[in-house]
Amino acid sequence: MSARAIAAALALLAAWPAQAYQRSCATNGGLTVCFYWPDPSAVTWKVNPVRGGDSPSCQPSSAGDPAVQAAQAAFAAWEGATRAGASAPCAHVSLPFGGTTSTAIAQTGMGTSGEHVVAFRKGWCSDLAAARADACYSSASCDNEYDCFDDEGGLGRSVLAITTIIYNPNTGAIQDADTEVADWSGAGAGVTGIGGAPEGWYFTCGSDSTLGQTCGTYGQAGCGYEDLQNTLTHEAGHFIGLAHPCESKAVGSTPACASLPPGSDAVTMYPTAPPKEIQKRTLAADDVEGVCAIYTAAGPVQEISGKKSGGGGGCSAGGGGALGALLLAGAALLPRLRPSTPRRRGRRYARDERDPVQRTTTPA
Repeated sequence: MSARAIAAALALLAAWPAQAYQRSCATNGGLTVCFYWPDPSAVTWKVNPVRGGDSPSCQPSSAGDPAVQAAQAAFAAWEGATRAGASAPCAHVSLPFGGTTSTAIAQTGMGTSGEHVVAFRKGWCSDLAAARADACYSSASCDNEYDCFDDEGGLGRSVLAITTIIYNPNTGAIQDADTEVADWSGAGAGVTGIGGAPEGWYFTCGSDSTLGQTCGTYGQAGCGYEDLQNTLTHEAGHFIGLAHPCESKAVGSTPACASLPPGSDAVTMYPTAPPKEIQKRTLAADDVEGVCAIYTAAGPVQEISGKKSGGGGGCSAGGGGALGALLLAGAALLPRLRPSTPRRRGRRYARDERDPVQRTTTPA
């Protein structure tokens, strides 16, 4: 992350107004739908624990795998969303951990295993000669083929992670969701500086008391950099259907972040995260209102433009047109569109009239 991006994400002290949340939505053929899991009673997800390189704080031991534990804590934060002063969660959504998986394929709703996966990509696709020479490079779709993070095109290296959602364009019902982390490739340990993330992002695990100084090189111990649980809690918000409450520039009903009051960056769904930040591990009041507005005791709230409207923040339109692919940024990136391929691997838009689905991607 550049010094400019880091400076823009520095924490400020103030209260964030409740119900400023935004739902993740997309417009296709003039119809805007907002995303939700149709059966939120048990949305099971898995982790592929294989990484290219680990900070010492994230390395597995006899006590378990800190990276997997960070993911579990991230999803649990949304499952247990509780309003201030209440004794029980207001969100009626269950996100059980399904264990580890060997698959490194994201967008698995396209005819493969159908698992909802958190995967750790190993460095940048643009650094791989084989990826650059492949046809996948021009369509930003080398992630599954080379297990790298697609940083080409408009995505860039300021992104920490990306969440892809496959949804029904007629209803917004989510059929699959996968998160890819722009993780360290494993190269440059003890030598290469982290600034600019030349080998992918250096994620650290642990508590505030164990983070210590800010890391300066890959592989450095006793320090903190981009907190993995902080990042994955944000991505889990995209996973269940929430968007950023603001963007660097106003987009539709989503305001510019600069127009919001000080302290807004403490919200979990805020689009940037500085090194060593851990406050997004804990949901702010706005995050709680968002998940509890979608997943009510009566069932998930479906929002379709012109047919039914919802409250507390409404839909944030995500791109639109025939592409049907929305990037929901998770940490320091604007949303961008890229082609989608429902029900098969690939990135070009297709439609199955019998069971229409589309794909939306969320970078963090």
